[in-house]
Amino acid sequence: MQRKGDGKVDVLGSTTRRWRLLGLAVVIGLALAGCGGGDGDESSSTSFPKIATTAFTGDPNKACSLATQSEVEEAIGAPVKPGAGAQGVVCRFELASRASAYVLIEASETSQASQIYDLKASSEERVENLPGVGEKAFVAGDRAVILRGSNLVTVTVSTGQPPAAVTTALKKLAASVGRKA
Repeated sequence: MQRKGDGKVDVLGSTTRRWRLLGLAVVIGLALAGCGGGDGDESSSTSFPKIATTAFTGDPNKACSLATQSEVEEAIGAPVKPGAGAQGVVCRFELASRASAYVLIEASETSQASQIYDLKASSEERVENLPGVGEKAFVAGDRAVILRGSNLVTVTVSTGQPPAAVTTALKKLAASVGRKA
């Protein structure tokens, strides 16, 4: 990724985005953990429902099992390295020719999956619903979000391809992931 104007390569471009997303998730998690608690003082008129925190205890390869290397390659039209993940919730397929370009699959299982899906859908611009994919699914920008039961999967395509190609790739990957989630 190049910064405008200075001609220098920003080696932290994709990493910076991941750290920002991680920071946002931590802030939301901390805010939610603090909601609904109390010291027994019932005088407050504002009450927030507690949202159960979840810890991953499932299949450590879950995210990487949702799409094969060949499915990712077919969808984006370029060779990728095998998917590498962490704790079953994230799987990253890097382009063989450029590690800063990737397809990321994030899988979570929570009883609030439907509410989280609705929140994500309402916060995006230009949402295109994907009928027949999972229970509900949409594409917006460089992401597809798929809901199936208590499973919520987000697929991100960051390959530098034109928006139409990214949308096409996301639709293909969402269809595949939606069958397995």
